[in-house]
Amino acid sequence: MIALYRELRLVLHNGDVYRHSTPSLHGYALEYAAGAELDGRIVILAYDSSRERTGPDAISEQSIPPVTRIRLASADPARHYRLRSDGSLHSGAALRSAGVIVPWAVAADADVLVFDRVE
Repeated sequence: MIALYRELRLVLHNGDVYRHSTPSLHGYALEYAAGAELDGRIVILAYDSSRERTGPDAISEQSIPPVTRIRLASADPARHYRLRSDGSLHSGAALRSAGVIVPWAVAADADVLVFDRVE
């Protein structure tokens, strides 16, 4: 995580910030968008206080939180982006309208999604 922060800190410190939801509600996320001078990368920091910190295996079927979908406000509809975690390619238009489902891969209640702009 430290190496990832060091790689992303220019975007996190200098990029535009978009807030999705509020911290007390399901699907809270901060979107950091780098302009062309910072390679056009988009970083999503997602957090959901309703999810169990003990991990997905500890969540009973009755208490499974809803799917979290984030619609990226900063994605350029004319460009494409590659989600770093799985290598999937997404159009900016699709990211703005349909969004992306948060996989909750970093922790049961937090995740970091990095979208690299494809030239």
